[in-house]
Amino acid sequence: MNKFALFCKSYHKDLKRVLNLIKSIEKHNRDNIPLFICVPQQDYSLFKTNINTKKISLISDESVVKQVFTGSYKDFTSGYMNQQLVKLNFWKLGLCENYMCIDSDAYFIKDFYLSDFMHDEKNPYSVLYNYEEHFFNKEHIHLIGDYKNHLTKIKKEIGFNSRQYLSCCGFAILSSKVLESFEAKFLVPNNLNYIDILTKVPLEFSWYNQWLLKDKTIDIFIHPQFFKIFHYKSQYDEARKKFFTESEISKMYLGICMNSNWYPFPSPLRYKNPSKVNLFIYNLKKILQIKFFKIFRGLINKIRKLVD
Repeated sequence: MNKFALFCKSYHKDLKRVLNLIKSIEKHNRDNIPLFICVPQQDYSLFKTNINTKKISLISDESVVKQVFTGSYKDFTSGYMNQQLVKLNFWKLGLCENYMCIDSDAYFIKDFYLSDFMHDEKNPYSVLYNYEEHFFNKEHIHLIGDYKNHLTKIKKEIGFNSRQYLSCCGFAILSSKVLESFEAKFLVPNNLNYIDILTKVPLEFSWYNQWLLKDKTIDIFIHPQFFKIFHYKSQYDEARKKFFTESEISKMYLGICMNSNWYPFPSPLRYKNPSKVNLFIYNLKKILQIKFFKIFRGLINKIRKLVD
């Protein structure tokens, strides 16, 4: 059994993004960490034709889960709900002890090693933080209330008393020991399954993280997000306006995630470094701001002298 693996749940519409992810893994994977890609059976042939299955393990959703969501749930499609089921059940195949759930629209931008994900021989890092980065947006700030309510409901369900709201929105590292404990100590005794709990709160990583924090099945070594996620085009534009390059982003993150859910236009496959024009505009704005501030400060000083 592998100590650690990368796990990507995907489907046919994200094939190009998966190929971009694979290319980055082939370039930066210094410890040959295994990669598992999981797709619906109907997409299996398409992926098998386009990826090197000698180096990458391709499996079907149906080999991981038998019972799935067949219809939409509230504002979520069955596909969205079922990808959560697959991530939570993958450990049962016995292929690895720990795995990072990596999105199709992500890619690595620098070399990575097993030690980036494992604190020691037994314990993986746990991706935990208080609030999601994408809440810091006028259009989504109201979602903080929903986020807190969801975590509060999960904590109440599992009997976890905590005033913190630690979790993550993606790229979680899941431990088979934690998931096995969750099933044995919570799901089975309460006659529940993953469909039941996701129907209550459709946040797979939050269920995992709250149980991890409550049960402490493994030692917890908190790690911030591994990937710089551009949730919205406005975040992407802002970074480029400030002339952030991919090289500079790599000083803080292992990779970049270009959220494929941008609306109305899809995100590019990769982050595009700003051009010299962007740099010129950025520096010009800084110079004008400084000049304006000096002029404004001079006027204020003159007015104060006149008043005095």
